[in-house]
Amino acid sequence: MVQLHISKKKNEVDGEPALSETFLNYFTNPIAAEGSELNRFSLPVRTETKELTSDMWKYKGNQRPDFAIEPKPGQESVWDYPRPPELVSDHRKIEVFSEDDVLIARASSSIRVLETASPPTFYIAPDDLLLDLTPCDGASYCEWKGQASYFSYGNVKIAWRYDGPSESFKQIDGWYSFYASLTRCFVNSERVQAQRGDFYGGWITQEVVGPFKGDPGTLGW
Repeated sequence: MVQLHISKKKNEVDGEPALSETFLNYFTNPIAAEGSELNRFSLPVRTETKELTSDMWKYKGNQRPDFAIEPKPGQESVWDYPRPPELVSDHRKIEVFSEDDVLIARASSSIRVLETASPPTFYIAPDDLLLDLTPCDGASYCEWKGQASYFSYGNVKIAWRYDGPSESFKQIDGWYSFYASLTRCFVNSERVQAQRGDFYGGWITQEVVGPFKGDPGTLGW
């Protein structure tokens, strides 16, 4: 997923060299959530967008970089995940709690979105939510899935979903994914670790190895 903080310096993104002038020209019209420190940019809807975003990535899951951690038996390397991402059904128990220990969602199955360099994002069916979440102002745009809307509990923005996503992601239409940094999330009773970075929402569990996108210097991953 592409999400940029554009600096005032013409050739820098988050203090790192810009990927290309052509790529940056695709990003217009900031869409920022009210009160958020994030400044998101949306992609115009163009038929060449997927070709452009696919071409910009150095890693696409077809070969692990030298710095990738070697997975042990039963583990997955995020460097084997494809780009564009793929959807994979998962039948482990999922539980999501608020920080004040209220059970928000419980599911016996979910859909994982697997993309190169990032830990999986888990999407939960709306019927598995145990309480209503409050829609938030603002949105963001993923070059693969489309526009995401955000939801809060107790005035904390904890989840997002895609309504009417692109054809390849229709399976998660209206499903919810939660920030493990703002909630307590469990996969088969294992406490999830949050992917670093204010925007990314991947879930890190013991069977997944990186290193993971989200740390400083990983923008182009």
